[in-house]
Amino acid sequence: MQGQVQDDNAGGGVIALDDTSTTSPELLEQGLIRGLIGAPATRVVALANTLVPHDFHAPHNHTVFAAVVACAHALVEAGCGDAPVAAERVQQHLQQAGALQQDTVARALIAVTAGAYLPPAWPDVEHLALGMKQARLRRALVVVGEDCLTTATASTQEITRCLSRLSGLVDVAKRAGLEVT
Repeated sequence: MQGQVQDDNAGGGVIALDDTSTTSPELLEQGLIRGLIGAPATRVVALANTLVPHDFHAPHNHTVFAAVVACAHALVEAGCGDAPVAAERVQQHLQQAGALQQDTVARALIAVTAGAYLPPAWPDVEHLALGMKQARLRRALVVVGEDCLTTATASTQEITRCLSRLSGLVDVAKRAGLEVT
């Protein structure tokens, strides 16, 4: 699958969706979600505010993540910000939205709620979120790098288009915790 330029929530074109440069984005994303389920709602909301949809490689994992965040928001709005986000609430939210009719979403929910793995400690959850941002940066670097290689012998118009994508990499790199000057 070739990468694509997509608009980020913060504005500007950034690169996302290339599956060639990370070894296990599924495990990274599911580890993060596993850590959010059972965490206090206020923590979930705060961490969710640091991520954007393009940080997720797998759309079905983002769907489950969005359900966890929606449940956390509901708890905070009800004045229960210290309450944990329960797996049952997430499942109910996904059922009501009809998302569990998709096999990939149902499998992702099972993967993050099955008792096979203990949820990570909160510092590890924060580290997983940073890891997701870094994985996104790596995917973006591969996409832009391949594009620049392809356009190196193309028209100047194509070269200009490719170079204009580079500024988006700086934004993605900063979100991934890199100091870029």
